[in-house]
Amino acid sequence: MNIGDPDTISDKELVDYTGTPNTVPTAQIERLIQIRTKNALIDLGEQVKSLATTIYHASQSVQDKADSLIQLYNKISSGQARQQTVVIVLTIVIAISSALYTWITYVSVQAMREANEIQHELLQLERKQFEKVSPTDSKSR
Repeated sequence: MNIGDPDTISDKELVDYTGTPNTVPTAQIERLIQIRTKNALIDLGEQVKSLATTIYHASQSVQDKADSLIQLYNKISSGQARQQTVVIVLTIVIAISSALYTWITYVSVQAMREANEIQHELLQLERKQFEKVSPTDSKSR
């Protein structure tokens, strides 16, 4: 087999070659196989490096998204904390307002009772005065 241009020798020709050991053509074919193996390993190394770069960029993208989700979660969490604080404060205000309303209503009812008692006493006093004046009028009739 004449080696010729190593780039034009096909894999089939290399497999089918049954040359004699320790001859120049056999040594050339062994060297050609070594070069092709080396080139294949270099290509494989570059592809692995490219794959590692792609994985690194993908992981960076995932990390960036995770960081943004963590920031969003923190914002939501602080917003919920503020909202809970406002709800607690409003609940306290409503409870105090209810207590004040109850107290005001109680005081108002007490004042109404006192006013009713005063009116009742005035009415009784007027009746007594009228009865004092009235018996003389009724006797004169």
